[in-house]
Amino acid sequence: MDEFYPVDSDRPGPVEVWLTKTNIEVACRVIFEDETDKTIDVESLSMRGAQREITAWLIGRGYQPAGRWQLEWQHQDEDDAGQEYSRAFRPGKQEVTAKPGLRAANQALAARLVDALAREFAKDPVADQQKVANWVKHLPTDGEGAGPLRYWPEGFTRPDSADWR
Repeated sequence: MDEFYPVDSDRPGPVEVWLTKTNIEVACRVIFEDETDKTIDVESLSMRGAQREITAWLIGRGYQPAGRWQLEWQHQDEDDAGQEYSRAFRPGKQEVTAKPGLRAANQALAARLVDALAREFAKDPVADQQKVANWVKHLPTDGEGAGPLRYWPEGFTRPDSADWR
């Protein structure tokens, strides 16, 4: 990644992420250096899935993991189950491992595919467009970063998941 995409542009710097799972819901809080926090929506229902989801989301915004996920607490009985993990992230640039021309070629090909789908489904109901958008949202269409900053065809319904809001 060539640019830095902070979680909160007013407070760039290291952050700590706390994932809390109670029964079937996972909540995510990003804690800033000044100890203020921001809630981030995660779609995953499992702790492992939420860890992967938020790690990818932060890497897409220019952060690097600073250590491993740490189990902070775990509770389980007949009526209640829960666990909480934390992990630190620091701002930094990601190295591009693809060959210089290959990345741009893949991004151009992905953008062509999304444009073709937008033309094909342009007159379909918004609900159907939404399904198609969510199916192909992970294509590397370049643009200005991940999710909402990524290239998307004008007039075609955008994905509606947390990483695209």
